[in-house]
Amino acid sequence: MEDRFGKDIWKRLTKDGYVDVISKTDMREACRSIDANYRVLTVHGTNDEVIPVGDAYEFAKMIRSHQLKIIQGANHGYTSHQEEMDSAVLAFSSRNA
Repeated sequence: MEDRFGKDIWKRLTKDGYVDVISKTDMREACRSIDANYRVLTVHGTNDEVIPVGDAYEFAKMIRSHQLKIIQGANHGYTSHQEEMDSAVLAFSSRNA
């Protein structure tokens, strides 16, 4: 992960709880390089102006081992939908533990 997201990835994850990869990552290439043994959860909001819902579905097709959760009305930062995002992550974690 450090190679793809930078040496400070763990610090950013601890501080922010997520990594925004908009400007530094080719998402199609990143999707193709995910190991099939990894469990991946993609959470996406319908009001995201940065990555349209259609793109999220296309990325989902490229990731071999994952689940896609669409949150109605959420924006890119999930600022007003944090509770729903948290419950999606917890549900995914407990199902795949």
